[in-house]
Amino acid sequence: FARALRKARTPYRVEGCRYPVYLVSALPSPCLFGVLRPAVYLNEKALQSPDALRFVLAHEQTHARHLDPLWSLLRGVCLTVYWFDPLVWLAAVLSREDCELACDEGTLRALGADERAAYGKTLLTLLLTLVAVFIIIFLMMLIANFIGQVFGFVRSIYTELIFRV
Repeated sequence: FARALRKARTPYRVEGCRYPVYLVSALPSPCLFGVLRPAVYLNEKALQSPDALRFVLAHEQTHARHLDPLWSLLRGVCLTVYWFDPLVWLAAVLSREDCELACDEGTLRALGADERAAYGKTLLTLLLTLVAVFIIIFLMMLIANFIGQVFGFVRSIYTELIFRV
């Protein structure tokens, strides 16, 4: 993932951000990546308006302030060592959700109460794009499964006809 990000990234100049910012067009959502040298990676959707960019950068800088890349690495190590334990998988999912909720809370605290609605709208806009991608992938998997079942049904009829004769 790191190699793919480095290959596809384009530096993007932003005033007031203490981390390097890059644009990656194929990225489904903005993210902060890197434990030792974190960088913010944006997609085109994050650049749709100056407010959206400001909110995304505030969100990603909050992730950095909370040391979330380090916690993400720790989750990955735990999943690698205890891959067989479903409770560790559940703990990793819940930890990730807590991480995002804490980040949103910290971002809202930093932005102020008057920007809550605009921040929420920006999150929903970015989230709907990500949800649409997952829905398309899910539908493609359903179609592929259906086609596989149809081929299996046709194959069973064909083999029954051949062996019956």
